[in-house]
Amino acid sequence: MVATQGHPHLRVGLAQFKPKKADLEFNLSGIRRVITEQLDAVDILVFSEANLSGYFLEGGVAEVAVSVDEVAKGLGSTAPGSPDVVIGFYERHRRRLYNSVAYFTPEPDGFRTVHVHRKIFLPTYGVFDEARFVEAGTEVRAFDSRFGRVGLLICEEMWHSFTSTILALGGAELIIAVSASPARDFTPDGGGRPKNLSRWDALAPAAAVEHGLFVAVSQLVGSEGGKVFPGGSMAVGPDGMVLAEAPLFEDGVTVASLDFTAIERIKSPLLADLERVLPKLEHSLQMAVRSKESDGEGEE
Repeated sequence: MVATQGHPHLRVGLAQFKPKKADLEFNLSGIRRVITEQLDAVDILVFSEANLSGYFLEGGVAEVAVSVDEVAKGLGSTAPGSPDVVIGFYERHRRRLYNSVAYFTPEPDGFRTVHVHRKIFLPTYGVFDEARFVEAGTEVRAFDSRFGRVGLLICEEMWHSFTSTILALGGAELIIAVSASPARDFTPDGGGRPKNLSRWDALAPAAAVEHGLFVAVSQLVGSEGGKVFPGGSMAVGPDGMVLAEAPLFEDGVTVASLDFTAIERIKSPLLADLERVLPKLEHSLQMAVRSKESDGEGEE
């Protein structure tokens, strides 16, 4: 990672902003306000999954879906000290609808789109039914930002270790995961922390340690139709240590300071081993896919 001039560390702001369901103008106004408040305070400002509209829209997705260019324009003008911005939204792209997250960087004439990631793993269990309303993306890849190589993931994608592995192999030094995880499974000994967040408490450090990189997770906060999003965003270093953790059920920006020299100090031997045997694993993966296809032949 590359630190900014005058700051030895990269400052990542985990923004917990409660959206108003399906009200794009209201939400964009609030997001612009948060960006302005964070001028010169953070280098990358990360909002959550579907933060532009709220998450549980179901058939209403088509009414709030916008192009990435519309999001960039809606972020407003830039100023000296403007951070890069990451935000999740329902996207309309080539007449199709996606659950997407985009990375924007400030330029003199406004925010420019650096990268768009479209969610591949669409949950269709429990309270989730995404595949009915949006289509799956087709790729996961790392990209260059002005601060170094970054990878984007959306919610369930972080639960599949393969996706973070692809980003690490692609040179990512920071994985940014945006999520909308409704609070559930409160237990008497949980201290008011929903049990679903405990899964994230394990996932983020595991990915960071395995691949020797930073992981930042931005969780949606607020409530929609009786479902509560708890927040609890977090950032983790390549040694698995939690660098910052946002409060539960509250708006605000929690800043994590990422020491970019830590990646050089804490090199992951696991990633090096993976890179060495990758050709063999590629062959094994191809064999597994062919075996799966063969098993399915003749099935109705």
